[in-house]
Amino acid sequence: MKRRDGFLTLSDGMNILAHLILSGDNADVRFGNFIGDGVKGRNFSGYPNDVQRGISLHRLIDHLSETLQPALESRRILAKELDIFAPIALDIVYDHILASHWNNWHQEQLREFTSMCYNELGLRVQEMPKGQAFMLPYMIKGDWLYNYQHIEGMYKALLGLGKRISSEPELERAVDIFLREKQTFIDHFWDFYPQMMNLCAEALNQK
Repeated sequence: MKRRDGFLTLSDGMNILAHLILSGDNADVRFGNFIGDGVKGRNFSGYPNDVQRGISLHRLIDHLSETLQPALESRRILAKELDIFAPIALDIVYDHILASHWNNWHQEQLREFTSMCYNELGLRVQEMPKGQAFMLPYMIKGDWLYNYQHIEGMYKALLGLGKRISSEPELERAVDIFLREKQTFIDHFWDFYPQMMNLCAEALNQK
């Protein structure tokens, strides 16, 4: 299942905020993590070492999002109504929970972090694969990363993503599912995110 212009597929991870904050303090690692979906194959040796580390970290995060038990339980709830599109919806739902409880996990303020990311990435558009270069201006204009904390921001993100899939699966229905099962999703995330943080930190500490 692909977006009409070939950018969005079901294997693409859309939990952008999590990808960026889990990259640590290295701007090149953050950049590599951001472009990870656009880098195909196993040979990405043409990128600088820290960008390669970010691409590898992106793939680890995607793998953990698909295999850690709390995320699987959340996905099953969404899949009852969204079927194969549940993974895309869950990425946005989990970014909403992360953003709306940001200070429970991170000392840096959400606005400071998102502004830094916009500035960093905006200077490197020419280095990005086509898909990420296309998406970035919309992400900055809509202030996606900061607005994920609001229900409206989550709704708009899901609505926009759904329209960019050929079958237009009405991903925004995930908002109603989330509101019905809000505490369950939050409980799952509280189990999931510490595992993700620890495993990503271990990966980054391996040189």
